Amino acid sequence: MWSSRNTALDNRSTGSDRNPVQQQANRLRLQFQTSCSVLDYAMSRSASGTYLGHVTIKARSTRLVVVVVTVLLLAGCTSTHQWWNNRFKVGPNYCRPPAPVADQWIDADTPNVQSQATDYSYWWTVFNDPILDELVFTAYQQNLPLKIAGLRILEARAQRGIAAGSLFPQKQQMIGAFSRSKFSDTSYPFGNFPGNREFDNWSVGFDAAWELDIWGRIRRGVESADANLNAQIENYDDVLVILQAEVAAAYIQMRTL
Repeated sequence: MWSSRNTALDNRSTGSDRNPVQQQANRLRLQFQTSCSVLDYAMSRSASGTYLGHVTIKARSTRLVVVVVTVLLLAGCTSTHQWWNNRFKVGPNYCRPPAPVADQWIDADTPNVQSQATDYSYWWTVFNDPILDELVFTAYQQNLPLKIAGLRILEARAQRGIAAGSLFPQKQQMIGAFSRSKFSDTSYPFGNFPGNREFDNWSVGFDAAWELDIWGRIRRGVESADANLNAQIENYDDVLVILQAEVAAAYIQMRTL
């Protein structure tokens, strides 16, 4: 574009101006216009390149964000398919660890062995000793570790109730107000009108807010609280069996001395 302008100016200067001074002025004006044209062209190319570069960088950043979000969703701890199969709960479901045991006792076929179920809750009563029965009953009522184990069951039940309560609205508020007002007899213009100047104002409202358990965090907490409660119950049974066994073993040892 700027070369055609320079050619036209060159033809115009060589056609009619034969004065050396005029020719020198035309030559300087041509060089100045040529420099300006080159500078304008360079600036326009630079500006368009900068804008295109900005658009390119912005597009690349958008694609990068989309790729990162997709990778995080697919490579998370729980896939979308697993989250759906777990009834909208993250994480794997609990599976009892394998504990291989035999189907029956090695001497189950012995005629003297009774294979039917038997209640061993009061196993020490087979000795027919009233003193032993009383000692076991006293230990059951007064043993402090056993009481602590029982209190831990109550604590686990309370924690389970708190965990299950998170499924319901965590914030509940009820508002009620009543007011009775009366216009003054001397107020203007209400004081000039006959009739009752008293009126009642009632207002009632409520507010509730809770967290939606979309990913199953609260429900997993309830499952954990259930497992903790069952563990505390088994721990209580363990302490009780050990206590009864220790009392019976100590009593028998004293009787045989």
